Amino acid sequence: MTLTRRQENELERLISILGETTDSRLQDVDSATVRRVASVAYEGLISMRSVSPGSREFEEDGIERQLAGKLYLSIKRLRNIQAPNLDSWARVIDLMIRKDGHGVVAIKHAIEYLPKDKFWRTVILSAKGLRKHFARIDGARKDWNHSQAVTKNARSFLNEKKRRPIY
Repeated sequence: MTLTRRQENELERLISILGETTDSRLQDVDSATVRRVASVAYEGLISMRSVSPGSREFEEDGIERQLAGKLYLSIKRLRNIQAPNLDSWARVIDLMIRKDGHGVVAIKHAIEYLPKDKFWRTVILSAKGLRKHFARIDGARKDWNHSQAVTKNARSFLNEKKRRPIY
């Protein structure tokens, strides 16, 4: 958990209040207890500051890890690549969701589309590549879905026409 600067300032103010036993609000509390709470709060603040925002751990069953694993398997089916660090791929997918504003379902559909496209399956070899080219991949996927729907409708129309009796 990372704190905003305002939250850090409020926590530091709380620590300073807890450190002063002369405060009227803390007259009923033992001074040793107050010091212990203040030191624990201070240690917590220091540990939160030491964690960099990029070192976020992703849950094993989190959606980011699932999409990263799905991407790896779709690439692995076509090419022999080494197993990546799925946490770094999950971090890139997390950026796609949070910063780029892409939906989880759209990312999932794009990953499922990659092996079907002759061009993109040779280009995308990592989550960074997926993020970089996501707009073009998503556009190609939508065009492909549209052409598949048109083809399906045309087939059903022709099959229906064959079944109609000729008068």
